Amino acid sequence: MAEVDWAALRQRLHALGEALEGRRDPAASEALLRARARRLAAVSAEREEAATARELLVVRLGGERYALAAGDVIEVVRRRDLAPVPGVPPQVAGVFGYRGEVLAAFDLRRVLGLDTRNAADRLVVIGGDHAEMALLAEEVEEVIAVDEAAIEATSLSREELVRGLAPGGLLVLDTQGLLHDPRLFVG
Repeated sequence: MAEVDWAALRQRLHALGEALEGRRDPAASEALLRARARRLAAVSAEREEAATARELLVVRLGGERYALAAGDVIEVVRRRDLAPVPGVPPQVAGVFGYRGEVLAAFDLRRVLGLDTRNAADRLVVIGGDHAEMALLAEEVEEVIAVDEAAIEATSLSREELVRGLAPGGLLVLDTQGLLHDPRLFVG
């Protein structure tokens, strides 16, 4: 490997700098600065638009598509054996061990009055800082980004759990409402 002649390199850089200084045109510099400002403003607008987008996890319940705020989903796991809990309402599917904790699994199809004939093969673990409960899902389809303004309020009878309607007829569930709904507690 050849040695670098640092003195010669410094001289070349200095000569290039002087050559560029002599070619500066004030109008060209101003045009360059305006073009940079436009690009930065466009990036800022894109970031602002992205900030209003909400990531949603799309799941299938009772053959219908629903969405949960992806930020409230801790993990999606394959359904395991659920231990039955005697004397609880039918929406309590059972309990299971999850990372050293016992979590209750709920069948939202029963709360929402949906068809329960399809097998629910997934458990969607939701919560705030830690896992609080799991929801049965027939399928987990994808994570999508939806503009917050595109989610329209609904007048459904099950509105206490439904946050709104996203484009394409996707019902967005209120995950925080689910976490605090008294029907989804085992006491």
